[in-house]
Amino acid sequence: MGLMRIFIGVQEIAGYFASLEYGFKKMGNDCRFVSFTDHPFTYGENEKPGVLSGLIRRLNRYRATAAGSLLGKAVGALVQLLKIPVFLWACARFDIFIFGFASTFFGRRDLPLLKFLGKKIVFVFLGSDSRPPYVDGTSINSDNEIPMEELARITARKKSELRQIEKYADVIVNYPPMALFHEKKYVCGLCLGFPFNSPEPVLSTSRGKPIPRVLHCPSSRAVKGTAEIRRIVDSLKTKGHKFDYVELSGRPHSEVLRELAECDFVIDQMYSDTPLAGFATEAAFSGKPAVIGGYYADHIAREMPADMIPPSIFVHPDKVGEAIEKLLTDEEYRKQAGAAVRDFVCRNWTPEKVAARYLKIIDRDIPQDWIFDPNDIVYFKGAGVGEIRLQETVSNLLSACGRESLQLADKPELERAIAAFTEEKSS
Repeated sequence: MGLMRIFIGVQEIAGYFASLEYGFKKMGNDCRFVSFTDHPFTYGENEKPGVLSGLIRRLNRYRATAAGSLLGKAVGALVQLLKIPVFLWACARFDIFIFGFASTFFGRRDLPLLKFLGKKIVFVFLGSDSRPPYVDGTSINSDNEIPMEELARITARKKSELRQIEKYADVIVNYPPMALFHEKKYVCGLCLGFPFNSPEPVLSTSRGKPIPRVLHCPSSRAVKGTAEIRRIVDSLKTKGHKFDYVELSGRPHSEVLRELAECDFVIDQMYSDTPLAGFATEAAFSGKPAVIGGYYADHIAREMPADMIPPSIFVHPDKVGEAIEKLLTDEEYRKQAGAAVRDFVCRNWTPEKVAARYLKIIDRDIPQDWIFDPNDIVYFKGAGVGEIRLQETVSNLLSACGRESLQLADKPELERAIAAFTEEKSS
């Protein structure tokens, strides 16, 4: 396999793509990550964008404040024009295009041209970019009730987007519990790993503190289940456990890294469909175990090879309190858990290791156990939302818009299982 010329874009998610770029470059490849938007938590804050991409970021920042106005629309049109020379530059320089968050230069309208030019196209999905909206906390776990007709519309739109992507992509990377809408086989993202390249050393300074220090950093309090986590924390304090609970939200990534160095362990979220997402991965590299709740915890061992599952504390949401209590009361267990997960990510998930696996899939040298069939999916409880809320939402969607609103006609068994779940809960 020779050195490759790789473009990554055009939106960041939890530092994933900047770290992947770092890994490719460390291996000597010609790689450039370009993002057209600022990350809300300043991931990649040390990155120096090019003149045009930097201007596009600033215009998009202004456009967000003027959304819906005539001026906002004019700025949007200007952004599209400025993307053209960046696109032409990328086409001239790179052979491989890796896209995240289902986003391309021009809303996937550029995919036929990239394919015509003989470019290899890889799409990477990491959550809400592929997960059906009716099982996705970012869509339904909010104070504002979404009308079922609107939920059906955005669900149909997402299914259509994924079909379009599958038509042109050479490789798709996704996680089984998020891949319900896929119709073609995909590479499992957990087999590749979640790269993390810290901008500064993350070393533990918590040794010697009189009581444990626990950190929770929700990107969205509703989606991460912060209200439930606070109740668990309060109940543990009522039982007499002494510990410091630190909650940090909406702060720059550099500040989160400093807090990670100070804590003893982290509470990631209540309803995850992956055993080690972005924040928990960062904690792992610093040797701090993470408590991660999720219904998928009861399913993952049936779908994933054991050696590819990180040794995080991934438990059913009902067991989150118990998991936190064990970490609080057993210092030796806490240290062992942190050391185990750190060893796993340092052996498997460094930017170079993850980039090397990407090079294998780009070169079509894909191990068979990395390839997953969406027709085998049985888990459908999504992420970022509790079971009761999920059941109510899907039941209302089915009542208002029928089974076709699930967009799962290609997977009749899964469609029936979801319908049976709502009937079981409501009976």
